[in-house]
This record gives sequence, structure tokens and C-alpha cells, in this order.
Amino acid sequence: MNRLIMMTCFVALTACKEEENKTLEFFTGNPAERAETLADCEMLDAAETDANCSNAQAAESLAKSNANLDAAQKYFGD
Repeated sequence: MNRLIMMTCFVALTACKEEENKTLEFFTGNPAERAETLADCEMLDAAETDANCSNAQAAESLAKSNANLDAAQKYFGD
């Protein structure tokens, strides 16, 4: 009986910890959330397998690429 109760508690706690996976578009539109997630990912052991870390990193790369493109267009013109 104790094992059943412990397994039930373990499953309930594990389910509570799981968070929603956010999309690339979400992180692209929310730079503050992206920065927070990237900071959390630095502390996460399995960051390369975490969907939120991957999406936040891709959004960060896209934002930097867009910033570089904007700077080049300002410098060289359209």
C-alpha cells in the first residue's frame, strides 16, 4: 500500500513540474522571456534536449541575424 501511495505522489509531482513548450515565434516576440529562458538553460544539464532551450536559442540567433541585417542595410542602404 505504501508503494502505491508513493508512486501516486511521485507521478503527481512529476506531472506538476512539466512546463509548456513555447514556440520559436513566442520567443521571437518576447525577448524578456527569451533571455530568462536562456539564463535558465545555462544551468540545465540537458539543455540541448529541452525544446524551450532550443527554441529560445534559435530565436536569439534569428534576432542577432536580423539586427546585423538591419545594421548592414542602414550602412549600405537598401
